[in-house]
Amino acid sequence: MIRNTITGLLTLASVANAAVLPKSTPENTNSGAVSRNSTSFSIGACALIARAEESAFAADQNFGDPNYPEFHIDPQIADDCLQSVLLEKKPALEFIQELSKFLQFQTTLAYLASPPAGSGRQPLDILKQLRDISRRVEEGSLTKWYQVEQEITTLLSQANDDHLSIEMPLQNLIKFKKGIALVSLSPDGKQIPKIYQAYLKKDSIDVSSSAITKFNNEDIVTFVEKSMSLGPFQGRDARYNKAFAAMNPYYPGEFWWLLKYPGTNNFTITFENGTIAQHNYSAWATAKPKEKVWSKLKTGQDIWNNYVNVNHTLDPFNREGTTSKPNLKDPVDKSKLVKHKSISNGVPEAAAYVEDNENIFRGYFLGDETGKGSNTAVMNLRSFGPFVPITIAGVREAVSQFLLEAEKRNSEKLIIDLRGNPGGLIALVFDTYKQLFPNGNAVFGSRIRSHPAFLKLVETFTKVFDKDLSVRKELSSSTGNTGKNSSQELYKDEIFWAAEGGLSQFFSLDRTGKPFASFEDFIGPVSNHGDKFTSVLTFAISDLVKLSQNIYKGYTVDGSGYGSLTEYDKKKQIFKPENIVVLTDSRCSSSCNSFVELLRTEQKVRSIVIGGRPTVDEPTKLVGGVRGPQSLQASELYPLVEFAEKTFPFKNSAEKEAWNKVMPHPFHLNIAGAAVNYRDMIRPTDPTQTPLEFVTDPADCKIFFEKDTLVNSHKLWAKVEALAWGNDNSCAWGSLKAGHTVAGNVSIVH
Repeated sequence: MIRNTITGLLTLASVANAAVLPKSTPENTNSGAVSRNSTSFSIGACALIARAEESAFAADQNFGDPNYPEFHIDPQIADDCLQSVLLEKKPALEFIQELSKFLQFQTTLAYLASPPAGSGRQPLDILKQLRDISRRVEEGSLTKWYQVEQEITTLLSQANDDHLSIEMPLQNLIKFKKGIALVSLSPDGKQIPKIYQAYLKKDSIDVSSSAITKFNNEDIVTFVEKSMSLGPFQGRDARYNKAFAAMNPYYPGEFWWLLKYPGTNNFTITFENGTIAQHNYSAWATAKPKEKVWSKLKTGQDIWNNYVNVNHTLDPFNREGTTSKPNLKDPVDKSKLVKHKSISNGVPEAAAYVEDNENIFRGYFLGDETGKGSNTAVMNLRSFGPFVPITIAGVREAVSQFLLEAEKRNSEKLIIDLRGNPGGLIALVFDTYKQLFPNGNAVFGSRIRSHPAFLKLVETFTKVFDKDLSVRKELSSSTGNTGKNSSQELYKDEIFWAAEGGLSQFFSLDRTGKPFASFEDFIGPVSNHGDKFTSVLTFAISDLVKLSQNIYKGYTVDGSGYGSLTEYDKKKQIFKPENIVVLTDSRCSSSCNSFVELLRTEQKVRSIVIGGRPTVDEPTKLVGGVRGPQSLQASELYPLVEFAEKTFPFKNSAEKEAWNKVMPHPFHLNIAGAAVNYRDMIRPTDPTQTPLEFVTDPADCKIFFEKDTLVNSHKLWAKVEALAWGNDNSCAWGSLKAGHTVAGNVSIVH
């Protein structure tokens, strides 16, 4: 989705979509359910689904309601319908060609094809395998569109990169589910955990009395790890954790879902006490309020014509709406940005001292929760993902009030809880970091892959900015070549994205935080690992803030320590780095990694990870998600291309042909979204310039979930407090006591 609001700070990194527990299940939904044997198979699988929609529509006036946007169908019928969708060569091949061009912006292509030693990765040549899929479509040996979808989705998933993804049409049309949730629990947090069936409630989780030993006669641990091998995280423990239900934030676990029909309608679970339970897989077809969409999708050919081979904007199920930007020119009452002493879902019995209205940040004082004389405070950051300035203002205000209260209470110790944090705005990372460390050095290195399309965009956007960092006058005050208002007004999002996205040297600094001496020093290309990249870049934050103020006027918010808040470094630092511990469940990604990188490399804070595979003889990555600081959505790239084409017309047909040969253009199929990892994160001091995606940085201490620490966050925080500053030495691996750790090839000494 095209970003329709800009914070006026820095970049939007992709945020993994948070999964919610489905409201409908086979047990509580009868309307429209249809089995393969309920009528003659000769009717056709897709027609049976249309018939189920007809029945459900007649029986339920709320059919297709946004809270229940699906109806239950037999999983084999669902698979038969999907398998009946045959592709047409020309549009299928054009799609693969455009996807190949878009994937040139993925920074890690060479590293995936030839992984660095010690990374634990198997070689994955994405572009080569994509060419093979194209060849088989061309030859006619690959004729089913569903198979193309499955192969492309599997190919990209093998990269285990949260930022690298594509939303294919059929995967959004019908979804398969196991419909059960699991948890992994240890009796004391140190002993090897076992897997239990979970029964999810609003604010709690009940578990089976007996542990699970097998899934369909296969060892349950082996099955879970294997089933999560295509998960989005690069860390094995992060992928393993993703299978299980969690609280704070609430998450039913990826085990609930299926990637595809497994070839049978049921499965068995064997418990430690010898009980064997049989369950049914389920399939769910997408529905739309007050409309019988499946009446137009009664055959595989119908689905191709009316659902797959259409632009996404013509998707019959498209529910995308619009959102408006809050006008920050109006006075903002800071008291309305936050709330106090509210109990939130997923944190039973724990009332936050302060939180923002979007539940992004919550601040606690452990003594309030345990009733004991603790001087430990807790920052619970569920994401860095508010997408409007008013929300960023709320998070900043909540953090500010929390730190002021911590100072009043003489709180000395701090736990930063980042469990399940998928990332978000890098702007909020810098803002939060500077509030914690007003004099802290908020710098980390990144780089962008150099390839023909990127270089052409850099060449174009270099013409947009003057050396004083403003937009060229002819673009900001005239119609340019668009014929509509000014190019700056019409394409303000694209202009700002170009600046924050490294398409101009003026808004990037070198690895030491200084301006590049020349364009050549900025763009390179620098050869590394058989590929080419820009030089190592750091964000010119203050300059980006100034640009956002110029472009967005009343919609911008300064960052702590930048813009109108440049005097922030005179503020008092409340917590010493040696008194801070960061907690993750390894499911920390994107901007969350950026925050952790600043905490660990700049401030040398200690770290603890919870959960993961049932092993005690090896460490667990503190950050198991994608470590690149910026993604690129296809919906962000296409407007950049459009801006370039309309603002700077081609001089001749040869120039246009050369441009179109390498430049991605919109997919002419119903592709809901696609994204790549646009920037690698590089440690400026690393002579090998290896992306952190391929570097192992273990947590200092590893523990496992217990029932109490899974359900009650304050009990988990109390355990972390005891491990870090008390007499508890029960890490399953490592130690949280003062000492040292080795983060990849960077030694961190406390």
